[in-house]
Amino acid sequence: MSKNYYDVLGVSKTATQDEIKKAYRNLCKKYHPDKNNGDDTKIREINEAYAIIGDEEKRKEYDGQNSMGGFSGFGNGFGGFNFNFRNMARDTNMTISISIEEAYFGCKHRININGKFYDIDIPKGTPNGKMLRIEGLGQSGYDIYGRPAKGDLIATINVRNTDTISLNDKGILEVLYVVDWIDAILGGEDEITLFDRKEKIRIPKYTQNGGYTIIGGKGFRKYNSDECGSLKVNFLIRMPKNLTDQQINELKKIKESLK
Repeated sequence: MSKNYYDVLGVSKTATQDEIKKAYRNLCKKYHPDKNNGDDTKIREINEAYAIIGDEEKRKEYDGQNSMGGFSGFGNGFGGFNFNFRNMARDTNMTISISIEEAYFGCKHRININGKFYDIDIPKGTPNGKMLRIEGLGQSGYDIYGRPAKGDLIATINVRNTDTISLNDKGILEVLYVVDWIDAILGGEDEITLFDRKEKIRIPKYTQNGGYTIIGGKGFRKYNSDECGSLKVNFLIRMPKNLTDQQINELKKIKESLK
C-alpha cells in the first residue's frame, strides 16, 4: 500500500465516521489552495483519503485489502470521485471606494460583476480597510463535495478622506480647525459641524499651530453602531493680514511688556 489514508487524515483506524469527517473538514480549511498560493497537492491527497475511508463501504474494502498486506485500486480518480480543485468555487476580491460621509452613515454601493449590477450594503461606521463578505457573488465552481456552488465576494472598503476631515488608522476622527491668532492666545469655545450634528470644542489658551485637543465619544461611529469613538481637533493658526497702525502699535507695546 502506497499510502495510509488514516495517517493522511490524522485519525486512528478505530475512528468513527463522524471523527473522520471532522478531521477532513479541518484539514480542508487548513490546506485550502487559497491559503497555500494555489498549491492543491496536499488537498488532493486529503480528498483521496476521505473519498475512501469517509465512505463506509470503501473503507471496509480498504481495511480488508490493508489487512492482507497491500492495497490497490483506490488511487485513481479518488475511487470514481473526480475532483478538480481548479474548478472549485473561489472567492472574488474587490476594492470599493466610498466617501467618509458614506462610511459614517452607511450606504448602498452599486458594483459590476461580469456585466451584472449588484447593490452592496455598507454598514454605518465602516472603517478604512474593512473587509466585507457577500455570499454567493464569487466565482462559480464546486464545493468540497463536488456539488455546484459559488464563492463569495470579499470587498475591501477604501474610505476617502478629505483635507479637513479624516479617519486615522486607530479609528480616531481628525478634523482641521482654523483658529484666529487672538483666539489661540486667549482661548475660548466654538462649535463645529460633523456630519449630522454640531459639537462644541474648547480652544485652550496659548494654543500653538499644530496643537490639538481630543474629545472622547464625539468622533466617528463604531462599526455598525451609533456609539462614537474619539474626536481629534487639529488647530491651524490664522494670522491677520490687515491690522491698523493703531493695532500694530498696541502689539508693539505688548511685545515690549513681555521682555
